[in-house]
This record gives sequence, structure tokens and C-alpha cells, in this order.
Amino acid sequence: MKDGAQTGGRPLAGRGTRVDIQLEIGLKKAIEWISQRRRDDPSAGLATLVDEACRRFDLNPIQADFLYRHLTQG
Repeated sequence: MKDGAQTGGRPLAGRGTRVDIQLEIGLKKAIEWISQRRRDDPSAGLATLVDEACRRFDLNPIQADFLYRHLTQG
């Protein structure tokens, strides 16, 4: 049975779909990649790194916004 088959095509609350998991993995990899690049070159521009990470890890605009906000906080 596919995720969401009993709920009209929507995933059940609290259960991640394969797509959700892949999106989370992409974000995690992007954060790790950006962190490594910043260690290697502290002068690298964050916006440039986020843009490149989004292309490398196939992130959508919402993820890009999250990534930028996450890395600029703190």
C-alpha cells in the first residue's frame, strides 16, 4: 500500500514520505557542504555558496530560504 492510500492520497500525519526524506537528506548534505567550504575559504560569500548548494543538491526555493536563514542565525 502506498503512503496516503487510506487518506485520499495525502501522507498520514507524522509519517515522512520518501520525497520528504530525500528533501531532508539534500538539506543536510547542503549544510555540510557549505560548512566545509566556509572552513576552507572563510571569505567565500554565503549567498554564492547557498546558490551553488541549491543547484548541487537540487533544493527548491523554500529549502534555499531555510538554508540561508539557518546559516545566518547565530
